[in-house]
Amino acid sequence: MAENGLYQHPRDSQRPARVTFAVELPPIRREDLLLLAFAIGIADGARFDAGEDGVRFRIEIGEQPLFAQEWRQCQWQYRAVDLSRYAGRRIQLSFLVDALGTPNHDWAVWGRRASYISAASADGNPSIPRVLTGLWR
Repeated sequence: MAENGLYQHPRDSQRPARVTFAVELPPIRREDLLLLAFAIGIADGARFDAGEDGVRFRIEIGEQPLFAQEWRQCQWQYRAVDLSRYAGRRIQLSFLVDALGTPNHDWAVWGRRASYISAASADGNPSIPRVLTGLWR
């Protein structure tokens, strides 16, 4: 998994790892989408042969759930979520990782720098997506 990312490990099964960013989202045209593109994965070397059960990746805006997926593989899974309804606003964007049972080997990584991408799509004419910014390096 050679890619820069945000590493998180839950403390235990009752307390998720959480990182929150205050983000100013750019305004978009009505026909555009504002997507948060990212990857989820478990860091190389994690074991799943002695009761380790993986993690649940979550994204929230404020306290509102936006994304959740359980994962148990040492490979990247690419995802995107629609932030269009928050365009032009300042938001609190949280990345959380829950232990599904045991936190053993819950070496969770958010990859792909969580880019914002704007692409026209509502009118049926796709445009070339633009990377607007990233949250981490």
